[in-house]
Amino acid sequence: MDDAWQWIGSLISLAISIGVAYWIFNDARERGKSGILWGILGFFFSLITLIVWLIVRPKTMRAV
Repeated sequence: MDDAWQWIGSLISLAISIGVAYWIFNDARERGKSGILWGILGFFFSLITLIVWLIVRPKTMRAV
């Protein structure tokens, strides 16, 4: 049963990493920054990258 909980925890962690990476990727692209770079960083270093992105991201969106 412990293995099942370990798998569930791993899947939840993976889902959170993917969600954070996706949000950062889209937000970076909308603000005219490198979405790929920020998305990859967001996937591998979720919480740290999210905090850094929220600090350094441009305040205004790029005009479409």
